[in-house]
Amino acid sequence: MPSYTLHYFKLRGRAEVCRMLFAAAGVSFNDRRIDYSEWNNYRSKMPCNMMPMLEIDNRYEIPQSMAICRYLAREFGFHGRNNIDMARVDYIMDCFYEIMEDYMRMYQDSNGRMMFDRISDMRSMYHQKFENMGGVMSSSRMNQGMFSGMQSSMSSMSSMSSGMDSSMSSGFGNYSFNEDSMCERRQRFRNTCQRILPFMEKTLEMRQSGNRFFMGDYLTVCDMMCFCVLENPLREELSLLNSYPKLRALRDRVASHSKISNYIRQRTMTDF
Repeated sequence: MPSYTLHYFKLRGRAEVCRMLFAAAGVSFNDRRIDYSEWNNYRSKMPCNMMPMLEIDNRYEIPQSMAICRYLAREFGFHGRNNIDMARVDYIMDCFYEIMEDYMRMYQDSNGRMMFDRISDMRSMYHQKFENMGGVMSSSRMNQGMFSGMQSSMSSMSSMSSGMDSSMSSGFGNYSFNEDSMCERRQRFRNTCQRILPFMEKTLEMRQSGNRFFMGDYLTVCDMMCFCVLENPLREELSLLNSYPKLRALRDRVASHSKISNYIRQRTMTDF
């Protein structure tokens, strides 16, 4: 058995699906978690100056979270069983990755840096300023697909952003913080969910009426992707999957997998 070291921050983030694959396979690995304060000194050691990175036998280095996931899924038997099924698993993963990218973008500053040490502040800001603003970004609108008034909504959001208390953005240190951009990113995330989640619900229903897994009778990496990608958004908005009962039930099945459930109980829960 090869030796594995997974390099990432002290977060779930882009590495959590990789960790879940190790757990589901019952394969041990070195979970190398670095503090964000170490990153400037650690960056140059990483391929493309980025993480996560999977190191194999102290010899091979694989960057890019989706490349790592696909490699581990093939190694551990959590990918498709033929080329068509592999393509299906891949496009499902890519769809959920879009959601993850747009969600994470909401917590980046204007220069693209993740504001890891301000996640809680950002969540409070989003909740206070955007969740109850006359339905402009309400979950009911998202679930009903009512985004036809995009231009007027964006205009409304721009107006309410300009009226935000300056105290809300104070204390963000050296981050370049733009409240107008924050509104746009939140809307983009909503639109992405509204576009992808109905498609994922229908895709799940294509095999065994959506009552098992995306590939029917066996668990794959795209099921784990569904669980991990939606974990943070569901913490912030419990109603996110109200219109997608098959996806909600799928996440419960993933969480009840014997090895995965044990991992979830024992892992360190982080803000991100």
